[in-house]
Amino acid sequence: MSRYRRLRINARSALECGVKHRFRFLNRSAMRRDRIQSGASRRTPRRLAQRTGVGRRAQLPRLTRFRAPRTLTRVLTEQITSRHNPLIKRAQRIRDGEEPLHLFIEGSRLVDEALRSSTLLEALIYTASFAESEKGEAVLSRVARAHVRGAMVPEPIMRTICDTETPQGVVALGTRPRFELDNLLDNECPLVVALDGLQDPGNVGTIVRATEAAGGSGVVTTPGTAEVYGPKALRASMGSAFRLPVVRRLPLDLVAHEIGKLDGVVVGAAATGTVDYADFNWKRPTMLVIGNEGAGLSSDALSTISETVSIPLVSPVESLNAGIAAAVILFEAARQRGRG
Repeated sequence: MSRYRRLRINARSALECGVKHRFRFLNRSAMRRDRIQSGASRRTPRRLAQRTGVGRRAQLPRLTRFRAPRTLTRVLTEQITSRHNPLIKRAQRIRDGEEPLHLFIEGSRLVDEALRSSTLLEALIYTASFAESEKGEAVLSRVARAHVRGAMVPEPIMRTICDTETPQGVVALGTRPRFELDNLLDNECPLVVALDGLQDPGNVGTIVRATEAAGGSGVVTTPGTAEVYGPKALRASMGSAFRLPVVRRLPLDLVAHEIGKLDGVVVGAAATGTVDYADFNWKRPTMLVIGNEGAGLSSDALSTISETVSIPLVSPVESLNAGIAAAVILFEAARQRGRG
């Protein structure tokens, strides 16, 4: 087999490593270098170049310099070295909420949860150190099966993309899931959680996760509530936001009307609630309204709810964090419904 035939075979196998263009350039450069070293012109027969001693043994070490890392053989990857690259700019826009139909997913655990769910991912941006780690190899193998675009960036560029102070070296861009109110009410006894003006993304994400863990039907947010699919809320939800039906920016009276059609009840959580949360009957269609961290239930919420529940506390504690209070009430509802 001729030397140039071997180079073509090596170049074809290199396509799986994502270094197609480098091999093309190297193949042409090697042929040109052989002609110069052998003193042969373009018309010189191949066997004349082979007799010069510049053959497969002398050239293969040069080819291996450009061999992709082992982890890159699982996913077609481009290497980005400029922070002005369109993909980097787009990741920053999605992170800042400028593209509301897309997700900014940061961290190996959250990316893995997105891959395991039905979330549609468009691109995966990661560093070489992440690709060489055990978690990175597992994530990249799933990315390859999902046919997601991959991009390797240096650490300084990754820091300009990430929302956290200590990046884990991986970010995914995806499409937000879309749900309608009917998706939350399609079972016999729905349990819907309504977030009324919560401002802390951590509380929002915690309540989303607690709702899924307690078997809730889904979450509704009112206008002015922190973004469920923002980076901080996504991290707090630990992947639940990818799976649990969430309907954003709906007025409470609309949801209350639909709950009423099912002979259900709308109940609000308040420090001065009239009913102990453990004595309330959760075995019927219910919408639980959680108010703002400081102001509590809004006037719109108070006009739609029929009862308020509270959690008994030992003095001098007067209230609980909104996320904790919601979790306590939700798991009591799950216990009564036989899910706890």
